[in-house]
Amino acid sequence: MHRQCFDNWEDGVLTYLKSCGRARSWSEKQRHQNLWTKKGYDLAFKACGCRCGRGHLKKDLDWTNSSMTNGEDNTKRRKKHNKSTKPVLTLTIQTPAIGCHGRHNSGGNGIFARRTDFSSFNILPKHKINSYHIKMEDEGSQGNDDTRCFLLSSLASARMCRTFCVVCGDALTVYDRYPIIDGTFFIGPRQHSRASVQVRYDNRVQYLSAVCMGCLEGWTVRLRCRRCHQPWDGSHLILGTMYTFDIFAATPCCSERLKCNECDSPVIAPDQRLNFYSDYSHMVSCPFCTALENHFVKALSFYQRVPPTA
Repeated sequence: MHRQCFDNWEDGVLTYLKSCGRARSWSEKQRHQNLWTKKGYDLAFKACGCRCGRGHLKKDLDWTNSSMTNGEDNTKRRKKHNKSTKPVLTLTIQTPAIGCHGRHNSGGNGIFARRTDFSSFNILPKHKINSYHIKMEDEGSQGNDDTRCFLLSSLASARMCRTFCVVCGDALTVYDRYPIIDGTFFIGPRQHSRASVQVRYDNRVQYLSAVCMGCLEGWTVRLRCRRCHQPWDGSHLILGTMYTFDIFAATPCCSERLKCNECDSPVIAPDQRLNFYSDYSHMVSCPFCTALENHFVKALSFYQRVPPTA
């Protein structure tokens, strides 16, 4: 593997290790030192899966360049060795007699793709092609802010180098830097599709889901409330990042979306609105049947899928 490709891939594994058990208390230096030893690799191996799904990659710490002949001059051998040496990965095969190779997305960190350009966003209106509407930079000084680390470590644990839009089902490539997808991620209490990944966030079990740029803008599929027939609009959401609440529940379109999931009684008055978008993703108690639930987070079947021109 090329040195730069290996370094990029190793950075991704270190990012995953940062979120694992006892490694959370390690310093950066300790994580680097322990990563390829048993101490660190036992925690990080899930981020090192081969694309075949049957094995794991690991750096071979005992590797030497055996292609050198014994008759070469020691000085010449050292120069040649230093010039040609590249990090070598060994593959731990979980199933015997299965052939595997360690190829990954070129330019990526070994799990996720590396963007070569931002041309996929050129279809947006010109006033949206900017860093306000598209998440372009990390918030952390080292490019490892909490949102990006959470996303990549969660998807690496699930061995997902791509995800799927919960509205239209289209595949979305996951990138190792912002904008992470051509759409947006969000987490909420409901699993909207099989592509929604179970995660733990703020000490709660939640589901990580994605919506593609086409569905956010209403170009691919439009969602329309089956009760009031008002369309759902996601064009105001920032692309390439993650929202920490259910984006479908955040803006109730009618009183039907404010009813109890158990007894169908209004949890809050139709003219009442909560203070924050995220409040609609929280558990609340029904004043009639006292059921404690995420009443405002409805299934996507609550919407009707219609062509973009309808």
